[in-house]
Amino acid sequence: LFQVYTIPKERKKGYATALLQEIIEWVNKNKDLIQFEVEGWGEVGMNLDQLYTWYIDLGFEPVGVNAKGNPVLQLRGGKNVSNT
Repeated sequence: LFQVYTIPKERKKGYATALLQEIIEWVNKNKDLIQFEVEGWGEVGMNLDQLYTWYIDLGFEPVGVNAKGNPVLQLRGGKNVSNT
């Protein structure tokens, strides 16, 4: 998953959240692990703090920071995670 983008007129309708919830479901079902760096996407969309909060609210856990100081998050399958 790389640089999810929703066109402005379709934002705030839950499309990206629904996509992430499908990924979370798959990770849990397969007892897999995903880990990624959180970075804002320029002037478009959510900033770094908003993205971080969104991922945390979905059940991702912080595990460190990258060389740029951005958060690294992970989701370990098989755990109870939020599906808000």
